[in-house]
Amino acid sequence: MIAVVGIVAFVGCSTHYVPRGPGVYSTMEGGKIVYVRGGEKFEQGFLGSGLVKAVSPNPAASASAQKYRSQMKKGLLVMLGGLVCGTGALVLAVSGEDSNGDTDVDAGMLGVSLACYAAMYGGIFFFADAETYKLDAINIFNDGAAGGGQPQWNAPPGGRRGYSLQMRQ
Repeated sequence: MIAVVGIVAFVGCSTHYVPRGPGVYSTMEGGKIVYVRGGEKFEQGFLGSGLVKAVSPNPAASASAQKYRSQMKKGLLVMLGGLVCGTGALVLAVSGEDSNGDTDVDAGMLGVSLACYAAMYGGIFFFADAETYKLDAINIFNDGAAGGGQPQWNAPPGGRRGYSLQMRQ
């Protein structure tokens, strides 16, 4: 039942909206993250390879996309390493026998197992940090696409005169 709900929720993640205009935009298609640049679609890919392709014309954005991908790789390696270490240590902790043939739990290895599982959750921090670089890559690219590499700011109607951030006069 949980699998059915999960599949329905996952497949339901899509949109028919296709962004237009200069820049890179993130959207969902068939339950996957897709980046759109000038009508061309780049799927997220494994560990963010699609973002690297989508922002490749802009060197600064490309550097942020590469950092995003690097953080994703680190997160995956830390999580998988913690899982393998924790599981191996747990097996070793419960595989001993005492002189009567009963299972003996090695408290030291059990502690190592718990430490490895805790380290596994440390991979989440790499994934969270990666998201900031993903947003940076898109924003840097879009700032450059808007007008020669500099963010555009339009003054209020009538120019700056008459407008102030001062709350009271």
